[in-house]
Amino acid sequence: MDNVAPRRPNPRRKKRNPVKRFIRAYLPLLAVILLIILFIIFAVGSVKRANEKREAARQESLAIESSIAQQQLDWEAEAAALMVESEKYAASCDFDKAIEVLDSFSGNISDFSALLTLRQTYENGDNALVAWEDPTIIPFLSFNKLIADPVGGFAGDVGIDNRLLYISCAEFTAILQQLYNNGYMLVDLDDIFTTTEAEDGSALIVKNDLRLPEGKKPIVLLQCLSSGYENPLIANEDGSFSTKVTPTGGESYTGAYDFVPLLESFIEANPGFSLKGARAVLAVTGYQGLFGYPLEDTANITKVVNALREKGYTFASNTYGNVSYKKLALQDMQDDLASWESAITPLLGETEILAYARSGDVDDGKEAYGSNKKYEELYSAGFKYYMGMCYNSTPWMNITDNTIRMGRIMVTGSNLKDNAAMYANLFDASQVYGAK
Repeated sequence: MDNVAPRRPNPRRKKRNPVKRFIRAYLPLLAVILLIILFIIFAVGSVKRANEKREAARQESLAIESSIAQQQLDWEAEAAALMVESEKYAASCDFDKAIEVLDSFSGNISDFSALLTLRQTYENGDNALVAWEDPTIIPFLSFNKLIADPVGGFAGDVGIDNRLLYISCAEFTAILQQLYNNGYMLVDLDDIFTTTEAEDGSALIVKNDLRLPEGKKPIVLLQCLSSGYENPLIANEDGSFSTKVTPTGGESYTGAYDFVPLLESFIEANPGFSLKGARAVLAVTGYQGLFGYPLEDTANITKVVNALREKGYTFASNTYGNVSYKKLALQDMQDDLASWESAITPLLGETEILAYARSGDVDDGKEAYGSNKKYEELYSAGFKYYMGMCYNSTPWMNITDNTIRMGRIMVTGSNLKDNAAMYANLFDASQVYGAK
């Protein structure tokens, strides 16, 4: 046994590669580790993506909630604004317009109890209006130009004449306040009548459904504004009106110093005085311009006319030349009508209203016009409403299918002073005359 020779290495046997040995030994482990790492990466990614998805959903939910909250705030702001706007119309009893404003709400009005309550209030207000059945007893109260400066305007020889024919701005404002206090409400002529067309094509005047708050009485206001270049009416950019006054020997100043600016200021302060935003009738002459401007100054005249029409004023003819149609020969009256048609109609548009100047009604009575060549000429010129004079406190009106005659109660300084009974049903003249 001791003589056994040692084993010699087999020269044909290769040595094992350590890399291969490593791969064989550790590859399964590495694969497992790699799979674990990949799983972890996938799991972490899945969790991250899930978290990101949840966060995106949360952010989207927050955005939706924020949008809903913002929409609610927007609706609340809109509702508040519409309520304020609607109240302006409701104050003048234009409940239909007030309801229309509320119904323009972009949200669901049923979700806003304040809107529903206010809407019901307007419906109740409209239902409570009372029909005024007799238009013939509606007073038409008429004014001439107003005196801005009673100290200078009523001084001297000219002032004596002014005091007879005109009243001051302060007196006019005092009259408006008394009319309002006494339950009168300004209405448009269009609130009372509408001129339409009969089946045969002739003009047809229809009585409208005039409704007022219980206890209120309608009144129509007019100004007969003779031509002249003093105190031009100014249409301001903000929709208001003012008057430029240039006293003799003094510097000009601007403000509410005539009928329109003062009426606008009064209605703004007392919207309940004007039914559905009613305004006055402005009866003008034309022989010395319009609203204080020469007829050639079409830019200023057009601006004023458009602004007045936008506010709701109605235009009437006080004759072109401030003349009495009663005293004029037929041909002379036709010439005056032709002057009106050529010079004034292009600026004012057509008008159906004639306020006779200088008590110049072509018929002395109060009945419907009969066979009267002057009336026929006037009717052919397009006039349907003829405003004569009242010489006492009782209004009068004569209505036919195509013509209305009425009397207007003139407010003058002399009547305020010496004929106070003429205004007994309207205001206390003794509290007006000389008002400061």
